[in-house]
Amino acid sequence: MKIFMTGASGYVGNRCLQAFLAAGHQVTALTRRPQAFSHPHLVWHKGSLEHPASYEVALSDVDAIVHQAMEYQDGADRGMIDRVAVEAFIRSGKYVAYTGNLYTSHRSGEALLEQAIADGHHWWNDHENMLLEAGQAVVIRLGFVYGGSGGYLWPGFAPDASGTVLWCGEPNGRWPMVHVDDVARLFLSAIEERATGIFHAVDDTPVTHERLLNAICLLQGGTLTRVSLEAARARLGGFADHLEKDIVATNTAARSLGWQPGHPDFLASAEEAFTAYRQHREKECA
Repeated sequence: MKIFMTGASGYVGNRCLQAFLAAGHQVTALTRRPQAFSHPHLVWHKGSLEHPASYEVALSDVDAIVHQAMEYQDGADRGMIDRVAVEAFIRSGKYVAYTGNLYTSHRSGEALLEQAIADGHHWWNDHENMLLEAGQAVVIRLGFVYGGSGGYLWPGFAPDASGTVLWCGEPNGRWPMVHVDDVARLFLSAIEERATGIFHAVDDTPVTHERLLNAICLLQGGTLTRVSLEAARARLGGFADHLEKDIVATNTAARSLGWQPGHPDFLASAEEAFTAYRQHREKECA
């Protein structure tokens, strides 16, 4: 299969890229700058997400588009860039695998099913719906991704200079977690099956914020300290708002593809995941 991919040099995207190449697929990957990694079945295509003219020609010769790029501008700018790309993908008429996010598409206290959200809660959901309505698209919404060499989990909740890890929210609030390798396997299964609809990349064991953060403190050192939402925002920014949410998501549709998480419980995998992250950081700093 010929795949056009955005975000291939990112944390999740790179893991998916490796899975696609290992399965024998040919990948054309969009990039702003030269990349060191090479492979016989990989072509780096110079361009930028917000300028479709830089990549639309490349879309004409592929079987599928996998969109995993994350533009980290704030607010509307980020949404507008993604909208430009989504509209270009729809114009191409190609099959699209789109990366969604359970943390921006969910209200606290409601079980989130693998189905469309029609009320415009977030631009991410609007773009999901645009692609699904255009046909030949799959949306894979991610839980909190961990594992491997990157991600937000360990640096985001690293102890500060005083050894403190901040926590706000309810003691029983839960998060759906997912290992990055399981995300890659789900994307691979979805595009090989040309699946359509919405699938959740989440493990089988939602973990409470308190237990997750205590595990992080145990592995990284530090003391868990509960503070107000405002104090948490001062250090964590808008991410602190997710600590106020209780999120539970199904993975029934994902399992219908024959996928099942190889890491079904974050707490059982936390030490292995932290060791991999720490070793990567030590190698980078050497």
